Parts: sequence; C-alpha cells; structure tokens
Amino acid sequence: MAGRAACGCARMLLLLLPFNAATAAQVEWLILENPYFKAFASTDERRARELLEELDQFRVAVQIVTDLRIPEGARRTEILILGSDFNELAASRSIGGFAMGTKADAAGRIGTLIVIPADKIGANERVVVRHEYVHVLNAYRPLRFPRWYEEGSAEVFAHTTVRDGRTIVIDVPAGRIRNFKRSAGVGLDSWKSFDSIVAEQDPGSGGMTDLYLQYWLLTHYLVFGNPALAPQLEKSLIYFDAGMPALDAFTKAFGRTPESFWNGELSRYRRKIRSTHYTLNAPIAGAPFAARRDDEGEGEAALLALRTRLGQPDATP
Repeated sequence: MAGRAACGCARMLLLLLPFNAATAAQVEWLILENPYFKAFASTDERRARELLEELDQFRVAVQIVTDLRIPEGARRTEILILGSDFNELAASRSIGGFAMGTKADAAGRIGTLIVIPADKIGANERVVVRHEYVHVLNAYRPLRFPRWYEEGSAEVFAHTTVRDGRTIVIDVPAGRIRNFKRSAGVGLDSWKSFDSIVAEQDPGSGGMTDLYLQYWLLTHYLVFGNPALAPQLEKSLIYFDAGMPALDAFTKAFGRTPESFWNGELSRYRRKIRSTHYTLNAPIAGAPFAARRDDEGEGEAALLALRTRLGQPDATP
C-alpha cells in the first residue's frame, strides 16, 4: 500500500526572515551521501554522521516492519543540516525540522528536502524528522492515502527506534499517555468526532494537538491493536484511492463508522496500549555514508533555493 506525502503542518510554522548573505558566505559545507540520502551539512562531520546514520537506520527498520519498499532507482532524499540558518527558517526553535517538495529532476521525479537543525536536537525533534521521512516513504506506495491515515501512520512510525542494534521498538510515547489521562479527566470537548477527522473536515484553529493524537490513536489501533482488521483497513484505503470520500470508504470497508469504534473498543484500547517489539537475528544496519567537501557550492545553492521557495529575498551583504 502507498500514499502521497501530505504534511502541511510543518509548512505552517515557517517564518520568512531576511537573508543574511554575508553570514551565509562564511559557511563551509560538507556533502554526505549514500544510495538513499544526499545531505548538505553546515556543521562538523561527526555531528552530521550521527544524525544521518540514525535516520538511515530508521529507514531500514520501517521497511522491515511494514510492506513498504523503496523502488530501484528512486530519487534520493535531500537533507539540509543547518546551524544558525535554521533559526531564521523556523518560526519556533522547538521544532525539529520540516520537509517540502523540490523541483522535478531530468527524469521527471519529484524530490523531497528535509531540513534539520544541527544543534540542540533531542528526542522530540528526532520524532519530527522521522515523521517527515515517513511521508517520503509513504509516497513510494501504490495508493493515495486519506489524511487521517497519512498523518496517523507518520505519527505511529515516527516513534520507531532500534535498540542494541537488533531490536526494533515502536514506542507508545509518554506524551500520548499523558494526553489520554488528561482527556479522561477533563472530557473530550476539545476532540473532534472520529467521523469528522476521517471525513477530512477542516480542523479549524483549535485542537490541532488532539487532532494528531486522534490520527495516531485510530491508526495505532488498526495496525497494532487489532491486526485482524488489516483486510478491512486495506479495503478502505483502496476505496479512497479509487475516488470514494474518506468517510464513505472507511464505513464501507469496516461496516461501521469511525466514531462507533471510539464508542466501543477504541475508548478502552487507550488504557492498555503497549509498545511493539521486533527482535531480529541479524544486526540492523544502514548504508554507509561517503563524505566530501562541497567544492561546487551545492549546499549554498540548496539553501538559496529553499529561501526562494519560502519567499525570502536574496539580500546583498
């Protein structure tokens, strides 16, 4: 199964600030690449490798636990690992990155650019980066996904980590559990109905955090909580890809509405959600990265192209 990446949330957080060309000209860029990623880094090689190798191991882990496969000859994902420039591009220093499409190459393939801060990136920021890369991986699948599953799968699989080199863990993040407890204590007035989120109705200005919690909860239940529902889930995605409205596709495939799931087993499921573990016989390793100096100015060109996409002026020194 597959779908087009469709994460608009990060793009809403972009702040357009003037471009300081004098500062940018002093940056020394490094290029690191393997068959799946090409990164332009304005930080030291050790830090860049740490971030990239973790993301590449994540790529391998997600392909092991899902039916997703990156096709032969697929365009590599480009990554900008930025120092102070990142703060000029992000509305909040707490966001861990964002992604956006790039122009098609000579073969007509649309690319993706993921932008990562080199410094002060912790566990929460890494989740954001992995969330964005799940959208890249989803784009290789043969189906177009409804928003609830596109975002839900990105939320679920963004919490995939590898422990001790052999164990893949899809965590239930502590923040979700806290939100569940809070919702139980204060009611669910801030939540939209599950019918409305599956129907892709405009979430409005409020409740965005709970909206993504609901995407995550519904997807986590259908994928891990009750694997017997996998055939119905696949049918719902096929119906949507064929042009059926998302809510109709869900109801036809499952024989019930999403809200009926909440009123039944889904409301109970939130009290017993567990992380999922897969322990393998062989170590989980990504593809090695080769590093070279950016003598052709590719990194600076990529940053300038990004600023142009965001509407920032190319200021003179």
